[in-house]
Formats: sequence, structure tokens, C-alpha cells
Amino acid sequence: MKRSLRLSAAQLAALSLLGGLIGSSAFLLLISPLVGGGQHPSDLWWAFVIAACLMLAGFSIAYLAASNLESGIATERWPENEINDVRARLLSPLTTVLALALFAAYLVLAFFNHRYRIVWFPPFILLQTLAFLRSSVGLRSTPPHESKWSQLSPIRSEHWGQH
Repeated sequence: MKRSLRLSAAQLAALSLLGGLIGSSAFLLLISPLVGGGQHPSDLWWAFVIAACLMLAGFSIAYLAASNLESGIATERWPENEINDVRARLLSPLTTVLALALFAAYLVLAFFNHRYRIVWFPPFILLQTLAFLRSSVGLRSTPPHESKWSQLSPIRSEHWGQH
């Protein structure tokens, strides 16, 4: 028997944020062997392998959840009030403040931390995950109207090529 996995819009949004958190935490794993110092090179190699697996898993979860959320909104899989609730949470001023705080943390870590340059990746990746998620639940504009250029007749001239 095949089990159907039907997640709500809020669960997909939370899963996308969790995937971004998992992917960004992989960079913090890379710092630990560098900070400890004097460790065996094979420990550093294993840290890179584990971090790469965490990044791949986290980014895949975040992308797939946000894409499923976006396609679910487009196909009207959930009632409008459920989507509006998720939209209100993700587009709220509190989420905007969180995004600005992540951006400020990114700038501070990128410009003032010269010893461990890898620490600016987690806030940057969380900011990108949040931005992608916010854009996937954002209000859609009306379909674009046909251009007025298609209604015009072609340009004709009796003097083409003359100076």
C-alpha cells in the first residue's frame, strides 16, 4: 500500500526553513575542526564529507518544500484561508525584521571576522532560504496583458537604405 504524504502549506513552509537551517548548520560543522587546531587531517576530511552531505540534504529539503508549496498554491491544493495564514506569517513585519537581522549578521561577520571567513555563510543561506520561501508564497500579479506592439502594423518605408 502506497502511503500518501499530504502536508499542509504551513508544514511545507516550516520544512523549507528547517532544510535551510540544516544546510546552513553544515558550515558551522566545518568551523569546529578549524577552531580545535592540531587535529588529524582525516578528521578534517570527514568533517567536509559530513558537511557536504548535510548541505545537500538541507538544500534539497528546502528547495523541494518551497517548490511544492509554490506549485500547491498555483494549483489551489489548499483552501485560500490556509494559504493566507501562511502568507501573513511569512510576509509579516516580524519576518522582515528577522531577514534584516540575518542580513546585518551576514554583513558584520563578512567584514569583521577575518580569521574564520566561513562563519558568514549560515546567516547568508538562511536569508536566501527565507527570501525564496517568501517569494514562493507572495501574492501573484494578474497575468500579463498582450503587448500593444502586436496590434501595430509593420513599419514600411519607401526610402530604406537611402542617405
